[in-house]
Amino acid sequence: MLLRRMPLEPDRSYTINEALQEYSGRKSRQIVQTIRDGVTLGQTSEEITSNIKNLTKLQQRQAATLARTVTNYTSVQAREVVMRENPDITNSYRWIATLDGRTSLICASRDQQIFKESNESPKPPAHFNCRSTIAPVVEGDSADQFRAALGGSGAQQVSKSTRYETWLRRQSRAFQTEVLGVTRAKLFREGRISIGRFVDAQGATLTLDQLRKLEPMVFEDLGI
Repeated sequence: MLLRRMPLEPDRSYTINEALQEYSGRKSRQIVQTIRDGVTLGQTSEEITSNIKNLTKLQQRQAATLARTVTNYTSVQAREVVMRENPDITNSYRWIATLDGRTSLICASRDQQIFKESNESPKPPAHFNCRSTIAPVVEGDSADQFRAALGGSGAQQVSKSTRYETWLRRQSRAFQTEVLGVTRAKLFREGRISIGRFVDAQGATLTLDQLRKLEPMVFEDLGI
């Protein structure tokens, strides 16, 4: 049985049990804090109750996010088991991100990258609500297949080998800005900075100040 931890935060990983315990503890603390805040502010019982109901809706969304994350984790674990039980067929896998405007920078930067199967190799979920998956690399696998994409002009089918970065460069300026933000979109488009440059080795998104230190000439040339 695999016991890989989920690296859901740049500096922290979780087992399934730890993630569930963290959610349960956070949920209780949020309710207690809502009551305390209401009392401190002199709110009525009805107002405090209303605040708790609104918090409950938020917690339901958080629970759905956790459920999707754990489901993804178990799905990827199952694929790992298959690969480890068939080393004569494959010993590596390809990271597959979702081609749309909601994909995280860390997943976008890893899309189509091939990794050797091991306990240390990165695998989804890379963060809470991660939608990436892995696909075993098998010799002779046909390239004449497609994957779904949802860009600024709507849904389409693109070659399955299309990388997220390549796909994003084909999108409109408005869509690129929606995905990356104004400054990163300009760096990506006009400075030719790759998406992978926007994150560090652990997957955390670099601030603009950190990027400026890494690429001072690009910032200067673009007048940023």
